[in-house]
Amino acid sequence: MSIFNMIKINKMVVAFCLMMSVSGLTLAGGPNPGTGDGERLSGPALVGVIMLDGATASFTGKCKGNPVTASFEFNVDLVSVEPEFIEGFRIPAGDLIGECGTAQGTETDIIVNTVTSFTKDPSLVTANVVAMYVVPTN
Repeated sequence: MSIFNMIKINKMVVAFCLMMSVSGLTLAGGPNPGTGDGERLSGPALVGVIMLDGATASFTGKCKGNPVTASFEFNVDLVSVEPEFIEGFRIPAGDLIGECGTAQGTETDIIVNTVTSFTKDPSLVTANVVAMYVVPTN
């Protein structure tokens, strides 16, 4: 087995472990950042990158192995953005482009549950994230 295949397998294992830990928190009734009354998090998990440039936010990632993207207007002062700002960040599910969604089909938004890496410079914030769908509890 080549080193490249081993690295690829290790990345898939890490992504799977992150997805399962997020699902475990959700199923166990653990912390759900940013959910309100009458809401809960649901899978499938979305794993990808959020980029903020001060005027727009974009998400590019995968869900069930399929590519998903979203981009929308989002004005923010990048100086104040830290990883804690990204956790709990909501993206309208209607803005997602790709083949994904909950089994119930009642998703309203996706919400970032975990930030796995974070970089910031004066003109761009980039965060690798794990996100889940927000669905009504009813």
